[in-house]
Amino acid sequence: MRIYHPPMPLHGAERENSYIVQDMAGVELGQGWLQAVVDRENWPDRPLRLALYMDAHPAARDTLYGALMARAGQLYALYGRAPGCVTARCHPNDIQLLYFYQQMGFDTSDGEELFQWDLAPDEKPFFPPIGTQMVDTLLSGREDMAALLARVNRYSDQPHEIEWLLEAADLPYFMACGVYNGTDCLGEALVTGAEGEASLEMLYTVPAWRRHHVATALLLGVKAQLIRRGARVLRVRQPRSNRAAVAMMQLQGFVWMGTLEVRPTKDIP
Repeated sequence: MRIYHPPMPLHGAERENSYIVQDMAGVELGQGWLQAVVDRENWPDRPLRLALYMDAHPAARDTLYGALMARAGQLYALYGRAPGCVTARCHPNDIQLLYFYQQMGFDTSDGEELFQWDLAPDEKPFFPPIGTQMVDTLLSGREDMAALLARVNRYSDQPHEIEWLLEAADLPYFMACGVYNGTDCLGEALVTGAEGEASLEMLYTVPAWRRHHVATALLLGVKAQLIRRGARVLRVRQPRSNRAAVAMMQLQGFVWMGTLEVRPTKDIP
């Protein structure tokens, strides 16, 4: 069995973080990659986050996993031994792969959930915190779009390319807006979609302004615009472990639709 770095990076991961496994006849048996993010603002206790993807024949799974976790150890050292975690992805019906991660010491209690909000006019408007205002995000050129994409990728564990954002911007429900205190952005939302169905791709509040209803104001502001544009539902994918966000969405009337994937997680070191 042979494992090597591919000639080109896999799915946006750096080449040295990408692996392909072949048998001795040269038949590909699997591939995997790692993507690293360090965010001390949002995860001060465990700032290093390594997203692991692995798709391999069971016969090659151990080899690929070993290479990926060895690289995870190198990245841990490279980033100054900052504590963190490795998070994988698995379909909820893939019992065999889930069992594999459990055997390797991963916690499989977290997952990505799908929530849906049926859009209907509110009886009472909801305003942003006193002294703040909600405005559209400035998107006057490619530089602004690149900055927006960087924020999307910062607050999402699913990396996106600029082509994705440019395509999303062409859809009827695309909007990017933020709550500002002067020139300081306190939180931001990004929505896209078409044909009655909108998707919330980003919603964040800066840590100092959490619990001040910034996210709620963004949601209700987005909702009003979507209704005017003819959208019927707003969908969002949300990690189960983000209990505060899940509680906030359910309070606003989002309904849980199902588990999209399980996210096995293992602490570093």
